Amino acid sequence: MKGFFSFVSYLFHPLFMPLVGAMIILTQIDIYRLLIPSPLLLFIALVLVVLTIFLPVFALLGMRMAGIISSLQLPDRNERRYPLLITVILFTASWWIIKSVNLVQSVNYIFIAGLFTIMLLMILNHFIKLSIHMAALGGLTGLLTAYATLPGFDATYFLTGVLLASGLVASSRLYLHAHSVKEVIIGYTVGFL
Repeated sequence: MKGFFSFVSYLFHPLFMPLVGAMIILTQIDIYRLLIPSPLLLFIALVLVVLTIFLPVFALLGMRMAGIISSLQLPDRNERRYPLLITVILFTASWWIIKSVNLVQSVNYIFIAGLFTIMLLMILNHFIKLSIHMAALGGLTGLLTAYATLPGFDATYFLTGVLLASGLVASSRLYLHAHSVKEVIIGYTVGFL
């Protein structure tokens, strides 16, 4: 079971959630699908892959090799400071680049909300080791819930999938003893709000 739950934790890694959320919103909501041409959508996806997945992974690997962090799983909340700071910087860069292509203003709000969530996680990390996995899934749940009221977007299947993934990831984090129930619940709540 440990191998399965470790796989689940990697499959639903927090670094993937900005890309997943943006692509769901930009490809499934009629107004965005009609307003954003395919080359621009590809550009946005590329920016997110590079700045919210590849560069953070390389930064983590570099910090591991330099001895700044003891493990890529970041078991010690004190070791999370630098990865979270790097995430804030790279998420800000993502927002700035995507904002510069003059997308619909509400798309910019997605990135601003994500940025504030990461900064809140940085602050709360001084007091408690929250589940960043659950914060990311809570954020995706909150995003889909907020956009569910838009015409032309049936969020039912997406929300169902994200809620099931959230339960599976919460179970994984608990089974792997990565977090307590309290840390999982607070992490999800911070992300959702």
